[in-house]
Amino acid sequence: MKHFTLLLFLFILLFCFFLSYFLSAQPSPSQTAVLAELNLARTDPMGYALILADYALLLSGSTLHIPGSSPTRLPETLPAIAEAILFLRNQPALPPLALSPTLSLVTDAYLSEQASTGRIGHISANGLTFTQRIETRGSWKVSAGEALMYGADTPREAVIFLIVDAGVPSRNHRITIFTRSFRLVGISSGSHCVYGSALIMDFVGQYVPSPIAKR
Repeated sequence: MKHFTLLLFLFILLFCFFLSYFLSAQPSPSQTAVLAELNLARTDPMGYALILADYALLLSGSTLHIPGSSPTRLPETLPAIAEAILFLRNQPALPPLALSPTLSLVTDAYLSEQASTGRIGHISANGLTFTQRIETRGSWKVSAGEALMYGADTPREAVIFLIVDAGVPSRNHRITIFTRSFRLVGISSGSHCVYGSALIMDFVGQYVPSPIAKR
């Protein structure tokens, strides 16, 4: 009887472990929505140019009025949107991205730091760059990049703002989203104590999680 009780306990323990692993590996609704928006832009840039053209009609001066979202003031909005539409019309379709659970652990940790402290930007409180944060849970190959968005109300709004990249002369966020070599992305979104919301995305070409990083 004692052996049966022990075996039953071990079975329940293993069942709970694998159930926890399975559930943790499933993308959240917000991750799914952001990934879908990224891949819509990457795989059908011409179609996304039409979406962006519709958003241009929502402009009033330098303020963007998106239904369901707060009015957003952006520098050089209209010229940046026109430039982004032209870019999308000339951008070849790219392969879709796949969500990386391990990279998402990296972005989760960074989101937690920024959400509570109000920090923004690509350098963490302890001085780590995004590549150094990525390397805390594995090794990346080919290429790596990061895109951050603050204050967006929806995944579409976030991706549109990053593609337009108004006020960023280099358009680095747009370049990151449309980097051909990227195949994997980690995604985390949530509240931010200063801007209301934050979206953290880390991109890589290839990624090998370290054994300790695997759930």
